[in-house]
Amino acid sequence: MQPINTLEISTVILPSILLGVMLGYSIGTMRSYGIARRAALVLILSIISGVILLIPLAYVVPISTFTVLLSSLSVLGGAILGLFYNWTPPVEPVRKSHIIYETDDDEEFDREIKESLGGKQ
Repeated sequence: MQPINTLEISTVILPSILLGVMLGYSIGTMRSYGIARRAALVLILSIISGVILLIPLAYVVPISTFTVLLSSLSVLGGAILGLFYNWTPPVEPVRKSHIIYETDDDEEFDREIKESLGGKQ
């Protein structure tokens, strides 16, 4: 007995891979998300998409646990392929510059601080 037949390949695996490529292609362009968030998003959406994809296919192919696993893994593989195809690096946060005020005269510096806070001497 074959572990997988041609009917399952054409009705489960190929649509799952195509759905995964579209999913990975769209997630790969999300520059505001970091690498960990994109990986988690791909993993969660591939499992959910693999199950949802089998709902209309339940009329054509007998659904088993192996078919659900195969569909989810095919979506995950297609999503990884789509990520590699359309990966954009995440946006680096802009670093805030710090101004360091060095004064030669500590008394003058203390006087300016007190004046700026509203206390005059």
